[in-house]
Amino acid sequence: MKKYTLLILSVFLTSSCIPFLWNDDEALSEWEEAATKTFQSENVEMLIPSNWQEIWESNLPVPKSGDILLALKSTDKSDNLYRTLVILEDTLLWNISSEQYARNDYQISIKKYSWFRELAQKSIQYQDGINSKLYIFEAKYNPDSPRMKFIQSSKICKDENTNYVYNLTIALPSSATDLDKYEWLIKTLQCKKQEA
Repeated sequence: MKKYTLLILSVFLTSSCIPFLWNDDEALSEWEEAATKTFQSENVEMLIPSNWQEIWESNLPVPKSGDILLALKSTDKSDNLYRTLVILEDTLLWNISSEQYARNDYQISIKKYSWFRELAQKSIQYQDGINSKLYIFEAKYNPDSPRMKFIQSSKICKDENTNYVYNLTIALPSSATDLDKYEWLIKTLQCKKQEA
């Protein structure tokens, strides 16, 4: 399984990078308080699952561009797979909206799979007001790898001198149905510095 976890992370790094619904705000609030903690870097902060473990850099492939800001895996397995969260950080030399960048990144990343099926694409708003796109899909890396569900989005944080892009991907077993809470988690990524 370590091989599949590394394979999952490798595809994220080289591309940069429904039934049981959590629509009840009270249920999400309880989940937030009980199951998350705050991750902070120099430029962003985000709520992350409190019981997930960091994947050490020595176990990760090197990204094509940018850096791995955060890589986590669940402590438990479902369908013999870990749930993973990867955030890649990179700088951009041009201006582009989060929404357009997310569309472009999605089109590039789906070409990395041997089998692919889109489940949903949505316009989203991060908690700090930045609009983007969120994609949910199932895919296989190669004919022998397990089918997995992915939730993917991108966000641009701007300051006076630099545009930072954050590519977020959550990988889940194909049987996962609790997708809304992971979508909510992605939307908690906030820029610490944002140009007015």
